[in-house]
Amino acid sequence: MSLPAAEILSKSVAAANAAKSFRIAGAGEAFGLQSTLDLISSKEGTASGTITFGGKLELIQVPGFYDVKGDAGYWSKFGGSFEGQSVVELKDSTDSLFVAATGEP
Repeated sequence: MSLPAAEILSKSVAAANAAKSFRIAGAGEAFGLQSTLDLISSKEGTASGTITFGGKLELIQVPGFYDVKGDAGYWSKFGGSFEGQSVVELKDSTDSLFVAATGEP
């Protein structure tokens, strides 16, 4: 059964408005790097997901709070340098934090 374009559009808009969340995911190549995208967002204002592009970047959003966490591959590719200092990794027993080093150690 074939529906007219206007009816397809109307049903699509109604379904999108009724959805509590949506997900967008895909993979490809950009600038010679394998890339992926996997994000989920909700009407309540929360979101999470990952982007890989020369490294992995994790994203989390809850109302009033945003967190972005890149792995070593991401920061070494996109962290750059400041006055000749590279991005450094600080580790504790549970996680890593990557920060740009400035000045003398």
